[in-house]
Amino acid sequence: MFGETRTESPNLIAAWVAIGAATIMFAVSWYNKRLAKKINSQGLLAVSKDNRVDAFVSVGAFIGIIAAYFHLGWVDSLAALIIGLVICYTAWHIFRDAAHSLSDGFHEEDLTPYRATIEELEHVHGLKMIRARKQGSSIHADVVIEVEPHLSVEDSHEIATQIENNLKNEHEIDHTNVHVEPKRKK
Repeated sequence: MFGETRTESPNLIAAWVAIGAATIMFAVSWYNKRLAKKINSQGLLAVSKDNRVDAFVSVGAFIGIIAAYFHLGWVDSLAALIIGLVICYTAWHIFRDAAHSLSDGFHEEDLTPYRATIEELEHVHGLKMIRARKQGSSIHADVVIEVEPHLSVEDSHEIATQIENNLKNEHEIDHTNVHVEPKRKK
């Protein structure tokens, strides 16, 4: 009774269930990642990363069950450590991406095509500022342009509308706020 340790090997059906669960979760992760890219959803992309971690946990369970079957307990501990590191790594990346997005972060190189679309317009004499941010799967942009000082309010409004339409049609920017200023004399 005391001092005696009896261990039973786990049933290998549990290992097959774990590998089946891993396969399903890898498929779910792959599907969610494709859908996230298609609809431009950061939230769904984070879910796909979480699904992938779930799949790795199931792989770790498979390894642990097989190791326990052969009485190799240390392999289970090693698998748990590796899976823990994968979870921490994935959590960090999800947090980093979410923090960047939630703080209105937008990569500077992603603004380059928007700048080109605005600067190619005939009556835009200067692009003073452009900022963009994501709100869900939508992109919102703030633009400050310079035009000739003699233009009427109506003409300036037409230029702003043209910028809004071009950014929407060429880059799928849902909302653009355009501020028009007179070109400064040098």
